[in-house]
Amino acid sequence: MGFGGGLSVLPLPTPYADEPLPGETSAERVQQMLNSAEIQRLFWGRLFMWWPMRFWRHGYGFMVALVAMVGVVLPEYSPRSTLFVFTTWSLLLAIAITPAISAAEHAMLEASLHVGYAQKRGRNLLAQPGSDRIYDSLKDVRRNNLIHALLGLATLILLTFSTLTPTSSIAWNLSLMLTMVAGFAMAFHIQFTAEALNHLEDEEPFLTLHAPTHHPTQIHNTLSEVVATHLDPLLRMRWDTWRRRLAESLRTESSEEESLERLLYVVHLSQQGLIPRNHLRSEVSELYEDQIIEWMDGDDAPISIELLHRLVAHAKAWQPAFFHLVDRLQMDILDNGASVVNKGWRMDAECEYISRDGQGGLFIFLHNQTNQEKKAKIDVYLPGGAPDSYMFSVDVPFCPSPTTPLPLIDTSGGEDTIMRMAQYLDKTVVLWLKLSWSANERGLRQVTVSLKNEKGETEQSQILHTKVQKRIGAGDRRRRIRLRRAKSLVSMTEHSRHA
Repeated sequence: MGFGGGLSVLPLPTPYADEPLPGETSAERVQQMLNSAEIQRLFWGRLFMWWPMRFWRHGYGFMVALVAMVGVVLPEYSPRSTLFVFTTWSLLLAIAITPAISAAEHAMLEASLHVGYAQKRGRNLLAQPGSDRIYDSLKDVRRNNLIHALLGLATLILLTFSTLTPTSSIAWNLSLMLTMVAGFAMAFHIQFTAEALNHLEDEEPFLTLHAPTHHPTQIHNTLSEVVATHLDPLLRMRWDTWRRRLAESLRTESSEEESLERLLYVVHLSQQGLIPRNHLRSEVSELYEDQIIEWMDGDDAPISIELLHRLVAHAKAWQPAFFHLVDRLQMDILDNGASVVNKGWRMDAECEYISRDGQGGLFIFLHNQTNQEKKAKIDVYLPGGAPDSYMFSVDVPFCPSPTTPLPLIDTSGGEDTIMRMAQYLDKTVVLWLKLSWSANERGLRQVTVSLKNEKGETEQSQILHTKVQKRIGAGDRRRRIRLRRAKSLVSMTEHSRHA
């Protein structure tokens, strides 16, 4: 009790009591900052990718160089007002470079906030394979934007300085000549680095920046593991959450792995045009509970149906050889081919036809079509490779083969290729090898793959060829084209859904 008839002493004011301490920002506040950064990135990124803005960004350097050239050739038509030249070209330069700089900075901020938000949930994104490449790519974009800004400021300063010198003097001509050099340098640098900025208006900004630097040698879940390997660390977290939600909603007797393989295989078929796109929704309804479709169509779903199309196409863009093996397995089941009829071992292999920079990938599909699990030995020989041979011993689960050709889809409810392919993909043993060649190896080279039984007897053998060459330019141009097509599948699926 205090003085004055038992009145308590008033507490001291604490104006900062409700604010978090440094480093103790709540997860909700981080999420709000993350949403704001994403909105700003998408706004500036889409403004930057708008074709008039892209046209002016690419044309600014040429335009300022042309103006400087006209000033040298026809000095009487060159403006002499310093304020007019500085104000006009400052505005034009800001229009040319501000959207890209703002989008890139918000993308960097978004990446940092994602790392902080993941740490709040007990995950370390920086420890995931591929995170360093994403950050390096974002820093490269920032570095390129800095070069563009410096060259643009150089053109602005030099062009403004020319108005302060006597017409046709040495200083006049020199400043305009340097303006032309800086303008052409800026224009060509923007042309050469334009493709590195395409992710700024992407809904998934880090997907195309990620590369599968690490992957398992033996894959147990055929399609799902390959798709997940090509996801950036942030998308991989969402993928795992999405898989757990699907596993809780199974309505068939099939396993969670087999159901997911079937779902991804149907996505692959729809992209080939073999089944209508709306058939994917009926497959989801057949495999999972009805509310799953509504959940995946909602804004809270970590993976939507449209995004699922892109993720499969994204993996296909990186590893077309893998999907060639899937297609050949599909054809064998449709036609009841010889490799299926023999009811024994089935082996198929595919490697990249061009091994750029002396490196390539090799996929081996192995099926045991008997009635019991067996052990197999795989030998891979590549003369001139580093190393020049691989040897593996794997346990292959049994997968009974069909006895007759199967239709792709059986509307009467009988067995079809989709059902059988899901079983095969779930039972497939996949070896994913990284092939490396010695520094002096060039040209067409041979790869031999042999399958041996438990007794060491050769069951099957296959010879492949790859063209070893040095890296030319910035990498695989055809892969970049496939990645852009994969990105466009999201808008295509949205259009088909609303049609």
